[in-house]
Amino acid sequence: MGVIRTVAHKVFRCFWRIERCADRLTGKVGPFFIAIAVLLITMAIVTYFDVIFPMAFLQPECDPLMSVLSLIFSVYLSACSMIHYYFACTTAPGSPSEPINQPNKSFSLGRSSCARGLRRWLPRGQRIGPVKQEMIEQYRANINRHCLKCLKNGIKGVDGRGPIKPERAHHCRVCGWPFWSPRIFVILTWVLALAIGVTIGIMFGWQLLLIAKGETTVESSDNEYYHQLFSQRGQKYVNPFDLGVRGNLEQFFNTGRGGRCGWYTVLLPLKFPPSNDGWSWPKRAGWENQVINLAEELTDEEDDEDDHPTPL
Repeated sequence: MGVIRTVAHKVFRCFWRIERCADRLTGKVGPFFIAIAVLLITMAIVTYFDVIFPMAFLQPECDPLMSVLSLIFSVYLSACSMIHYYFACTTAPGSPSEPINQPNKSFSLGRSSCARGLRRWLPRGQRIGPVKQEMIEQYRANINRHCLKCLKNGIKGVDGRGPIKPERAHHCRVCGWPFWSPRIFVILTWVLALAIGVTIGIMFGWQLLLIAKGETTVESSDNEYYHQLFSQRGQKYVNPFDLGVRGNLEQFFNTGRGGRCGWYTVLLPLKFPPSNDGWSWPKRAGWENQVINLAEELTDEEDDEDDHPTPL
């Protein structure tokens, strides 16, 4: 038994050291992931205002008032995203990262490939040599910016020059791209918005539910155990830090009657002090009537760098 216990102790210490090394490695590569997040957020914001917003809210048929309101709301959301992420990186115990300069890549299509493609689908009598670049450009203007697929299948429209499919459905390389942001940035922006919208939405809903219940993530698991423990005794367990939904929200956001800020401050991307010092928290009346034995109480074990826990 002594040999098995010694070997088990060595194995436990080995896994404990691996866990410590993984924690240190995570701290070292943290700035790299922060830089990637900054680049992705910047790319999404620039692409939105360069491509998505003009196509959605700056069209001739759009209501001017709706366009102005959409612009204000878009600027507000973009500012909140950048400022809150900056606060998350610069507020202790976090640390800011040095920005990584992204190379400015140009995705513009040269005239030679466009000219070769157009000459391929021109009628035989109108085929011209590479020296007649002006005639090619004039032909491009006359066909109303059609792609090769449109020319191959035929031109439709009232005037005989209309596109075979809607203008916004042209995503080929021949059709011009009037925006500064490349097409790939638009696709990445939609994918990023969908991924963040789903994940952050779920995380936001879960954390808001915990705040409304007056619990932390660890306390949520502990309180479930306490509920089962008290139900076996025929009693009902009540979270001592639960001040009610409104009281918990006011306590967390430092608003309401006992807070130092108004509810409007929740929507402002500014720093506001918390409602307490982080060590003592207000409790509901009658919380001391609930008796939990020391052996039944769930506690977090504190492990130091030099103290190695021993297996049971």
